[in-house]
Amino acid sequence: MLTPVKKIISLPVYTQSGQKLGRVVDVNLDIDNHVVIHYVVESGIVKKNIFLVSPSQVVSITSKRMNIVDAIIKELNFDVKVNKVFSPQTLNNLVTFEKN
Repeated sequence: MLTPVKKIISLPVYTQSGQKLGRVVDVNLDIDNHVVIHYVVESGIVKKNIFLVSPSQVVSITSKRMNIVDAIIKELNFDVKVNKVFSPQTLNNLVTFEKN
């Protein structure tokens, strides 16, 4: 299905379990290979966080929202600054962080 990028920008992003992650603010493209590399998602109002969501982490995109895998939230639950959303395989290999 063809969709203009301008229709994806500003879409709210939710996990499969319904937790809101933020909004799509940009799309990173590989123009040499003509593919989407990341959806750039911004969360927070005062303290903004940026997350890079790969197409493989997207479950669905509708006219109202983008749905992504739940594995992303596992990383967000730690008191650690994260500027990249990891794939489920990478999440399984991460060292467990302890909360302070």
